[in-house]
Amino acid sequence: MLTDREKALIQEFCKGRSCSQIAKELILSEHTVQTHRKNIQRKLNVHSIYSIVSFAYKNNLA
Repeated sequence: MLTDREKALIQEFCKGRSCSQIAKELILSEHTVQTHRKNIQRKLNVHSIYSIVSFAYKNNLA
């Protein structure tokens, strides 16, 4: 369901990092990170980064 890159981004969100921080760290454009975030939200049927983090902790992805 989730790609390895999406799982990696979820872990970064769990560390409290923003899209711009993640982009710099992973040498990606901020737009790419935001696209991954939107895809994660669509796949998990959630509407915020907080909800992504909550899902991650409930499903041992953090």
